[in-house]
Amino acid sequence: MFLLVVFFIFREKFSFYLPRVGGVIFLLLFLGIALLSGMVNSSQILQAQFFGRSGSSKFFLQMLVLLFGVGVAITSFNLMHLGIINLKKVRRWLTISFLIAGTYSLFEIFFLLGASWADILIKIISPLIHSEEGGLLMTERLCSVTGEPSYFGMYGALVLPWLLSYLFTERMRWPFVLLTLYLIALMLLSLSRLAYAMLLLLALLLFYFCLRSRIISVRAAILSALLVGVTVAASFSFLGKIAGVDEEVLQSGVILTLTSKENLSNICRFGTQVAAVSMGLDYPLLGTGLGQFPFYMEKYLPTWAMVSPEIREYLHGEGLPRVHGMYARIFSELGGVGLALWLAFFLTILRTTYKTVRHSSAQRFDWLGLALVLNLVALAAFGFSIATFRKLEMWVIFGLAWAYCIAGPHSGKSRQVS
Repeated sequence: MFLLVVFFIFREKFSFYLPRVGGVIFLLLFLGIALLSGMVNSSQILQAQFFGRSGSSKFFLQMLVLLFGVGVAITSFNLMHLGIINLKKVRRWLTISFLIAGTYSLFEIFFLLGASWADILIKIISPLIHSEEGGLLMTERLCSVTGEPSYFGMYGALVLPWLLSYLFTERMRWPFVLLTLYLIALMLLSLSRLAYAMLLLLALLLFYFCLRSRIISVRAAILSALLVGVTVAASFSFLGKIAGVDEEVLQSGVILTLTSKENLSNICRFGTQVAAVSMGLDYPLLGTGLGQFPFYMEKYLPTWAMVSPEIREYLHGEGLPRVHGMYARIFSELGGVGLALWLAFFLTILRTTYKTVRHSSAQRFDWLGLALVLNLVALAAFGFSIATFRKLEMWVIFGLAWAYCIAGPHSGKSRQVS
């Protein structure tokens, strides 16, 4: 970020713009509420302690993270607004990133098939890119270069729309068809509930846009369904052979656990969100202050959540407690005003970007713009699972969306292929 600031300062004509589109005013007001909430709750924040961590240090750290994220968004906006990057370049970089992640996943697949050379390679490479908690990596679940399978599900949900856009903008489609199917297979092999939910959501949205734009033929639809069906069947067959994952285990271990009241992961996720909502109801206007949930969690935690080992670890000081949901966290820490501003910002940027894409349909549909819209939808869905402002890809996407809304459809200079 520092180097980028220097770059903008020493341009021939110093050019650095603030975006005036897509709900930026709501984001700035959100920052203001975060500061105001800290001021109003300053006495409690200064007194808060949790196993050596202070409320004041947590507040200032979270404010810095939030300001840094906004800085990333404004910088990515300027990089695109000034023509230094465009959506086509973004797509190319994301494709390269998947080539790297997909290559590593090949080693994982061969390892699961019992290849000793793959086992050796993973044990050499994995410590270079994963933490010591990488024991998850040597199981039947794939997570590639990410920290855990659900993270790979989020990564795949962001990359998949860009890979799909190649099928509508390039004449040579088959390499991208294979890459897309490979990514879908990896998301299925991750056995991540989040990955499965995102695949379903993206499939429904893509189907809607294909119908709306009227560019996909019956033959293409049948062929696409056939290829995806074969990929899904092959992935589940592979899981069954390498890990004994039959249909019953798949349903009880992945799909049905989404609504299971006995799943410990669900108990932790729902328990922290219930605590956060209860906390927000006690501080409904401005919340308790940014980053203050860990210091209040035990007071608001429902008794049924105590069976979760993760929650018990939190209460014994093994890591700071966290909310497993962005919206519940914002409500607890910044109150109803903060949540309303965040939702207003997110919905405005999504609506503005979607309207820009719709304007492209009169001439030729902008599939790069659609990828951006699907990324925003994915980010909104992630808000029900994660609650951190450190997701820098979120801020980069915000900046790209601002610039896209100003530049208009086809700002990536892609060409339409019938």
